[in-house]
Amino acid sequence: MDNMTDEAPVLIAGGGLVGLSAAAFLASHGIRSVTFERLTASSPLPRAAFFHMRTLEMFRSIGIEEAVRSQSEKEFVPDGAIIAMDTLSGRKLADIIPNLNEGVDALSPCRRLFLNQPSLEPILRKRAHQGGATIVPGAEIVDVHQDGTGVNLRIREVSDGRTHDVRGDYLIAADGGHSRVRAALGIDYEGRGAFSNSLTIYFTADLAPYVGDNPWSLIYVNNPTLRGFFRLNRAATAGFLGVNVLGDPQLDADAAVNAATDLSESRLIELVRAGVGKRDLPVRIDGYSRWRATANVARRLRDGRVFIAGDAAHLMPPNGGFGGNTGIHDAHNLAWKLALVIKGLAGSGLLDS
Repeated sequence: MDNMTDEAPVLIAGGGLVGLSAAAFLASHGIRSVTFERLTASSPLPRAAFFHMRTLEMFRSIGIEEAVRSQSEKEFVPDGAIIAMDTLSGRKLADIIPNLNEGVDALSPCRRLFLNQPSLEPILRKRAHQGGATIVPGAEIVDVHQDGTGVNLRIREVSDGRTHDVRGDYLIAADGGHSRVRAALGIDYEGRGAFSNSLTIYFTADLAPYVGDNPWSLIYVNNPTLRGFFRLNRAATAGFLGVNVLGDPQLDADAAVNAATDLSESRLIELVRAGVGKRDLPVRIDGYSRWRATANVARRLRDGRVFIAGDAAHLMPPNGGFGGNTGIHDAHNLAWKLALVIKGLAGSGLLDS
């Protein structure tokens, strides 16, 4: 952490999608920030793929829309369809959205698109650096204190346990659903809570013969074995299968919503094959993640000079990509308001909105 300053106008907990967005948006307003991320590198697994029109408008405002769109077109079919099938190789059940931008393309110069989070984060990081932001990997927040003029953090280096003290005027807590900052402030979630134990299987398999020339971006599957969704790369040679329900919920409701009970490689391959509808399909498992569909909101989003954003503020099911998009919108909203207050162009009451 030799490049880390001891002081900055804004400190950011968490260097993922939301934290990097906050750093980039603040940089566009000329506000310096320091971001602390516990991990030393981003996960290579594809996540948070669908980005809304309003999100692209925000990216346009800081000059990265073209880079985002260009990378999206390398990975996914532009304006692809969202459909439902019994299996990927089987019968179509519904055209949910025949064209990703149909019906909304006249509303904005920007377009909805798909892009993997590991591809978006470097674009955000570069924009943040260009504006003077500092991003510190391998650094976790172990203590938070605030007073009337600022926030003090104690930072621990993950590699060797050394600690450093840092002070900022404000802190954005974008450190995820298990936010240490939110916990330190005593802010609990409220809401429905978790209602599934779901599974995402990352795999490599040649699915091009079943996709063909169809411009599919997202394929929901619904059959007696599972209910879930595929998202594939542009060549249909790799992607992931999200599994929400196993079997028939009317026969065994508890088993149906616990998709992540058996994580053996043979079982993961079996599920991919069941989603595709080909029992002998060659499949390589590249990884998996367990997650819970959850609907929660933090009881409050501000505590003095600390602001909660992203999953630290609200957890929601993955449908529609609202988790990642609303997190980016949190960052955008906080950035312009903090910039006006820090520059003395607005009173602190603006931060209550």
